[in-house]
Amino acid sequence: MIREICKDEAFLAQKAEPATPDDLTTAADLLELEMPLSSYTSRHTWATTARNHNVPLSVISAGMGHASEKTTQIYLASLESSVIDQANRSIIASLYV
Repeated sequence: MIREICKDEAFLAQKAEPATPDDLTTAADLLELEMPLSSYTSRHTWATTARNHNVPLSVISAGMGHASEKTTQIYLASLESSVIDQANRSIIASLYV
């Protein structure tokens, strides 16, 4: 479903410009999300997806607008920690059900 929506929407045309708040609102509406999308969410998702598709660090760094690859390495390390944190919260929550 997401791919079909994304293929048909002009606001998701391939461009090198960052998504605007209006773009994120439109995407959330099209996807019928209950929570709004934020720039943090879109950046996090983009960086994680790029990393998971073996995009070179230099490309991820440029895409994120970081001045150095070291900043990108720190950012990606924090993403990995957040994934672990979420997994831990999920596991703990399942213990109390």
